[in-house]
Amino acid sequence: AWYYKILPVPVLVQSVFDLNNQLDKVQRMLNRSDCTSERRKRIQDKIDFARLDFRGSLSASELIRRYLPKEVKKMLVFCKDKEDLQHMVPEVSNWLGQAGFETETFEIHNGLSNRENEKTLRRFRRETGKLHVLFSINMLIEGLHVEGVDAAMFLRRTESYVVALQQLGRCLKAGSDRHPVVLDFVNNLSGRSVYEAMSRELAYHPAIRAPKSFKGFMEFEVTGFLSDIRARVDDMLAELDAWPVMYERLIEYKEREGRWPQAAEGKLGNWCNTQRIARKKGTLSEDYILQLDRIGFEWEVQDSRWMQYYEELKIFITQMQRYPKKGENNLSIWCNTQRQGRKKGVLSEERIALLDRIGFVWEQDLDAQWIKNWEQVVFFYHQKGYWPKSNDGKLGSWCSTQRKFRKQGGLASERIRMMDEAGFVWNTDDIWIENYEKLKLFYQEKHRWPTVRENKLGSWCFVQRRLFKNGKLLSWRKQMLESISFPL
Repeated sequence: AWYYKILPVPVLVQSVFDLNNQLDKVQRMLNRSDCTSERRKRIQDKIDFARLDFRGSLSASELIRRYLPKEVKKMLVFCKDKEDLQHMVPEVSNWLGQAGFETETFEIHNGLSNRENEKTLRRFRRETGKLHVLFSINMLIEGLHVEGVDAAMFLRRTESYVVALQQLGRCLKAGSDRHPVVLDFVNNLSGRSVYEAMSRELAYHPAIRAPKSFKGFMEFEVTGFLSDIRARVDDMLAELDAWPVMYERLIEYKEREGRWPQAAEGKLGNWCNTQRIARKKGTLSEDYILQLDRIGFEWEVQDSRWMQYYEELKIFITQMQRYPKKGENNLSIWCNTQRQGRKKGVLSEERIALLDRIGFVWEQDLDAQWIKNWEQVVFFYHQKGYWPKSNDGKLGSWCSTQRKFRKQGGLASERIRMMDEAGFVWNTDDIWIENYEKLKLFYQEKHRWPTVRENKLGSWCFVQRRLFKNGKLLSWRKQMLESISFPL
């Protein structure tokens, strides 16, 4: 759209309002570093000089005064989350006030009803002579478009450069000759060109062809302090050896997301891609290779399309509460490919673990009704955190029947294997012991027994008392409860 001049190219003002925090982070890294005294002094001097040189960049109000035109009447502000939004509404209002703007603020997010959000948008669109500032968390990524916006402010950090462009595109008006101002305070659009990002994105969609002479028509007009700030901070990080820093970020990402970042997912994805390329060229040190091998890093990846299907499967399961049926769509073909890949031993452990995490059913050549019931049980487990009990309706009864069939030798081995792989609890005594241990821990921490309405443990205690009263509590369970002085 920028190439064909359908949308105006924004003026990008890049700076940071938390430079001190970034320099403090470098300072902490320096304090923990084992670098030589000479190197330590050199980096310390750079930190101290940066604080002096960029004092002007610390003032958000000064940046706004300098770069935001007075004729701006509509602004979008992207925040991290609801807590951040509540904190930043008065903060941003103060910045704008100090810069000479009279403002009226509005909030829109998924915590409000559609009716409330629509009402807010109507008020936002009206002209009052004041600068209207709309604070948003994530709604502008989800299809909402706001026209007539003159400026945007990024306070929400996103790993994906493309997502940042999508956010920005929501507030651009086709055919407009005005160039909106973008105040990027979190580096969402720093260090990369639009051409680079879109070329990489188009690589995943070979059916879409980029225009000829694509490059050069899609660069922001960049101003502000960020290029100098970023260069200085990056230089300090390089002095402290950036590889271990990125390695730690990679471990944190894997623990949080359960997968490795893709090439299009910001700096960390680019870094991972760089390691793979360096290894192929033979330029990556053996020490770095060993460190990445130690955490199970996937060297040969063509996972962009795989992860796309995986995310589509998660959405399908959430919406349909089932798995795709055989021959239903491309997703069902992909699911069958994963099953065949595992049988042949060519599906990586990481991908198996990701599929197991969402309760993926590996066998589909069993009885259809049994599979349907098993899928419902798996959904129940992932939603509730425990396997259906006898008092959990049809699913609880079905689970009891499977336990009975297994005990009698009437449950097929492939079904037993499926249920074992999902961690199904066969022995109800194990569940009872687990609750018994929770009860002991509760008493040790609270010095009292749980009440009936307090939590699930309270309900469990009520059941034990009722069984005891009716003479149906097993003797060994009665003895264990009495051993901790539980009042039956």
